[in-house]
Amino acid sequence: MTNEHLPDPTEQVPAWRQELLRRRESKEVGPYDFDLNCLVYLNEEDEPLIRKDVADKTGPKAVVVTKQEMLELGGFDYIDNKGRRISVDPESMPEGEVLVLYPEQLGT
Repeated sequence: MTNEHLPDPTEQVPAWRQELLRRRESKEVGPYDFDLNCLVYLNEEDEPLIRKDVADKTGPKAVVVTKQEMLELGGFDYIDNKGRRISVDPESMPEGEVLVLYPEQLGT
């Protein structure tokens, strides 16, 4: 019997995941990530992501996007907490990188 399906206890949990888990435990963000299909819709409408988009009855959602998902999206825009429209494109993300946006980083 092998342990090939068990997680490696020596493998480090990425800092972004640790922070996301901490915020979920403290109820700063809800238990679920933002639905990336909503980003597809916003892209189609040429609308940026804003804070009200991540509001949810279970708690505000974090936006978590992997490099592969970003490539599929082709990028997206969001309004930051200073009111600036920010464009994120797949080429700006290093391979293996994960983009995490928390509700307080988004503007209205």
